Amino acid sequence: MIDKVPDRLIELIQLGLLGAFGGLANYVYVTMQNESKFSWIRLFVNVFLAFFVGNMIGSLLPDSTYKDGVLMAAGFCTYPILNIIEVQSRKRLGQLLDRWLSRQVGPAADKDSPEA
Repeated sequence: MIDKVPDRLIELIQLGLLGAFGGLANYVYVTMQNESKFSWIRLFVNVFLAFFVGNMIGSLLPDSTYKDGVLMAAGFCTYPILNIIEVQSRKRLGQLLDRWLSRQVGPAADKDSPEA
């Protein structure tokens, strides 16, 4: 188990750097398009989040010829990807919580029904 740690760490760095490169490209693109002032803090945050997304997406993809490009594109699209995950997580968690509560307490009364 411990002997696999260096290999896994190298893989995480590789996946993250590809995502971070896409995130860097996105920051430069958005800054130039909006004619915004350059900010080192925003650049660092963008690259950090893209590094995370690169690792997350990279662990889901099989090895292929196009994996590097997909990871850079994922890094470029960091904010839309994180937004999708956030919205879908809330939706799924809400559905799961509703099902669990209906089993524990019983079905909730509909707010539009006359009994409510």
